[in-house]
Formats: sequence, C-alpha cells, structure tokens
Amino acid sequence: MAAEYVLWLVLKRCRENRGLSQREAAEKTGVGQTVISRLESGRQGVREEYLAQIAAGYGITIRELLLEGLAEEPEKATATPRKALAKR
Repeated sequence: MAAEYVLWLVLKRCRENRGLSQREAAEKTGVGQTVISRLESGRQGVREEYLAQIAAGYGITIRELLLEGLAEEPEKATATPRKALAKR
C-alpha cells in the first residue's frame, strides 16, 4: 500500500523532469490526460499497463522510470496524496 502513495509523486517528477505538461505527456505516452492527472494526484491507482505506456513514451524502462522519480528529494516521497487525505 505504501508504494501506491509514492507512485503518484514518481510519475509527476518524471513528467516535470522532461518539461512536459500533462497534455503533452498524454500525447507522448498514449495515456489520457485525465488518467495522467488522476495518477499524479493519487486519485487513481497505478496499473502496470500505465507504467509500461508512460515509460515507453518517455523512452525508458519501467525500472528507469521508478528510479528517476525516486532519485530526487526522497524525503518528499512520503507526501500524502489527496486520495489518502480523503480517507481520514
């Protein structure tokens, strides 16, 4: 369950590292902009197929995607997404 709360931040960082808007990331990866937004806010769970599409769109492997997103500012990786806040 803890991994779910980190993935949203990983995906957002990877997109921002490439200087892409959510719309541009959607076009590049083939994942809808609404899905990108929901994944990055933690409102939707991350499925393996989304990780594969996003990684392929960015020209990297899923492993590289995850490592890149976790590489910077690891202390912020514990931030709580809106989905978790709503459960409180």
